[in-house]
Amino acid sequence: MTKQTLLAAPVPFRVSVLGQSPAAAGEVLVMKQCSVPGCAAPHHARGFCDTHYAQLRHGKKPHLITQHKWSEADVALLQQWYHDHPGPIMLSVIGERLGRSRWSVAMKAARLGITNQRRLKDGKGPRRTFLTGEMARMASGAAMSKWRRTHSHPKGMKGKKHSDATKRVIAERSEAFNAALSIEEKDAMARKAIRTKITRYGSVNPWMREGKGYSRCKGGKRADLDNRYFRSGWEANYARYLNWLMGLKEIAAWEYEPDTFVFHGVTRGAITYTPDFKIAYKTGVVEYHEIKGWMDSKSKTRLRRMAKYYPDVPVRVVGEKEYNRLASQVSGFIPHWE
Repeated sequence: MTKQTLLAAPVPFRVSVLGQSPAAAGEVLVMKQCSVPGCAAPHHARGFCDTHYAQLRHGKKPHLITQHKWSEADVALLQQWYHDHPGPIMLSVIGERLGRSRWSVAMKAARLGITNQRRLKDGKGPRRTFLTGEMARMASGAAMSKWRRTHSHPKGMKGKKHSDATKRVIAERSEAFNAALSIEEKDAMARKAIRTKITRYGSVNPWMREGKGYSRCKGGKRADLDNRYFRSGWEANYARYLNWLMGLKEIAAWEYEPDTFVFHGVTRGAITYTPDFKIAYKTGVVEYHEIKGWMDSKSKTRLRRMAKYYPDVPVRVVGEKEYNRLASQVSGFIPHWE
């Protein structure tokens, strides 16, 4: 089997709009396994599990790794070794005695529960533990910054820049890598990025919550709107207008940024779009409204791709003229209008 054949291996995948359950989208969830014969591990990427995908990334042909099982004598020796070495474990030494790699020894010790995360490591003092992954990343970054202040660049590149030829090589390799990815893999990468942002920051666009995207707008929570956060006064006023329509029984319900649509296969620029308001009418029709005081290039791209990838989803743009016309008609009698 050639490397080209391996890269072209089909990768099963399931695609849906964020916010919808598989049942609502009419999907069937099927568990996928690694394509290497004899491997029953779950699929990770390009038809392989995480172990065989790592082999492929390092230029090796994905293959099964045969390793003898841990005997009772091996386990007893490992437990005794950890008991006799409360400080540095010296994994290489015990690994040679057991005929195993450092990684194998460390994994087995972790499964046996005999590791100590605060043990002395190579005489450098106790290891620190962190409550969250974000705290660990911040500490790691601070340690690296401190190290670089007293040392040269680890790769000797301080003050240097890539040449145009190097930049072209990097660009060609990046394009080749993206071209080798299937649509399903690109979707998976995009969806993983979205989930990471939501988990880490609570938003797909965390920079907007810092005021960078809407510098001329009054972002913040509104007490009269259930203390909900809105990015601008226009959006808050439009929410008040929708509440007024609900009081008149003109609409059934509305939600603020409930759904995120993924542009499947897109890897550059705008890869997702989150409309401002989702409005449900009494007739059962659902429509999305986007409040735009000005239309920048990214907004145009999102709306254009939304029309291309989701032509059956109605999106109504409320621009400056439409908003000002609405404000002149209803701002006088809707409470808390800004």
